[in-house]
Amino acid sequence: MKNNNGVKLERSYEKHIKVFGKSLKVLRVILIAVVGIVYSVMLANENGSYIPMGFAAFFVALLVFAIYLRQKSFVYFGEYCLEASEAGDIYLTMLHGHCPKCEGHLKLVKKRKGLGKFVTFILCDKNSTHIWNAFANSKEDKNKKKNESKS
Repeated sequence: MKNNNGVKLERSYEKHIKVFGKSLKVLRVILIAVVGIVYSVMLANENGSYIPMGFAAFFVALLVFAIYLRQKSFVYFGEYCLEASEAGDIYLTMLHGHCPKCEGHLKLVKKRKGLGKFVTFILCDKNSTHIWNAFANSKEDKNKKKNESKS
């Protein structure tokens, strides 16, 4: 991976998602999905009807999506992106960036590197060989600030 020389990925739109005045968190969505699955299956078993199983299928899909969002931290929907912060808050954002080499669009990609470890990098959508470290500049800035504070 290359350093971030000339690569900028900006959030042009950011909206914190709230439901009834409380921030929507990934763990809350997972909990709602699990409770919905249990309730729908119990209702289908009690009534003998297949209609609650449709709701159970919806809650299973919601559970899978919430777990995927928690693992990856961001999911793209066209030009919009659902992002989950480290605290679990969910944001609707719009990320923009252009590849300095081929003028393609840039996006964040998070890959698993071992058990419980992930690597985040910036990838061009036109050419997958154009890859940059997502946090190279922030680490360099932190090191510069530490060196300046020591002086």
